[in-house]
Amino acid sequence: MGLKSYPSITSIPVDIDLALVVVPSSIVPKVLEECVSKNVKGVVVITAGFREAELKDGVYLQEVIRSIADRAGVKIIGPNTFGIVNLDVGLNASFTPELSKLKKGNISLIGQSGGVCHLVAYMSTIYGLGFSKIVGLGNRCNVDFADIIDYLKDDANTRVIAIHVEGVDDARRLMEAAGQASRIKPIVAYKTGRSSIADKASKTHTGSLAGNYQLYEAAFRQVGVLAVRDVEDFFDAMKALSICPIPKGNNVAIITGQAGLGIIAADACYDYGLNLAKLSEETYSTILKLLPPLSIRENPIDMGPSWSDLEKCRSIVESVISDESIHALTLCFTYTSASSNIVLELASVLKNWASIKPVTACIPAPYGYWIKEREILESHGVATYPTPSRAVKALSFLVTYRKLKAQTISKR
Repeated sequence: MGLKSYPSITSIPVDIDLALVVVPSSIVPKVLEECVSKNVKGVVVITAGFREAELKDGVYLQEVIRSIADRAGVKIIGPNTFGIVNLDVGLNASFTPELSKLKKGNISLIGQSGGVCHLVAYMSTIYGLGFSKIVGLGNRCNVDFADIIDYLKDDANTRVIAIHVEGVDDARRLMEAAGQASRIKPIVAYKTGRSSIADKASKTHTGSLAGNYQLYEAAFRQVGVLAVRDVEDFFDAMKALSICPIPKGNNVAIITGQAGLGIIAADACYDYGLNLAKLSEETYSTILKLLPPLSIRENPIDMGPSWSDLEKCRSIVESVISDESIHALTLCFTYTSASSNIVLELASVLKNWASIKPVTACIPAPYGYWIKEREILESHGVATYPTPSRAVKALSFLVTYRKLKAQTISKR
């Protein structure tokens, strides 16, 4: 590779900010001592075989490296971690080179499981999510969720904090840190290990004290954290919060080019506790003038063949999004019912509302099509999803977060 190597960290002639340790667990303490002598203050220990192994030697080794680190003021990410990634500065201190190619964004992910972090990261390459930082905590030797959350709450590049939790030793400290941060920016939490079998697996995986799921969920809710139960919801919630503003209420309008998609979206509003908004007389009058009688001219609005009419599309979307009785909008149109020009025209209209009302969209297309269109929509403040239900559920996450934030403010 053409890179110079050294027999030990102490033989490197320059100062070292961060060390990435990938050696057998038995010699990690020796390497850590060398890092201390080199005045290294940050260490990522990828090596496994510590507390998670539930063997006396592993538990002992973790206590040894913790003692060395604490005595010297060194912070350890890991052990038993995939590493850390900071896309803002081009740092990839992990065992996955491909993470360097992720889209840079405003979400920071903290995870106990490298597998879950990689799953979300790989999903992001399909659906266009961008990250600021990804931290694999692993066994949490002397850096835990609370430490990273405390840092991220003041990080200008982080708009949304996402955490994957298997279990913690000090839940109170986690909740205190999350409660402070949630007053500043949204936190989405995905707690795994709900069943007794998964609970046991969590302990073996990262040495976690998993605990009762319902207690975690209630505690998260009390401190203003949005808790989700599925990795798809985890992904969709962080995406909505990273792109969209928080709505003032839960009245939703749906505009579609095909009635079936609108009906699915309307069902989702019912399922997720959102109101299918009643259009104002002014908005309804505009729609009556623009759409033929065979169209569905009440919410959910079915544009039908009028999707192909650029001026009608613009006028109806502008009328609906500016209606004061409507707090959020979901658009549903397939590749067969709209053109690229329509999508781009609507993006230009909705750009003006990007910081005022949340808009989600479901725009299914054949594989490889409408990639640019989705990117433009999202750059204009519209969060896109593969199905009508997920587009609507994303709005429900925003509404829930608004309620959680109001609840925590009232408790101050």
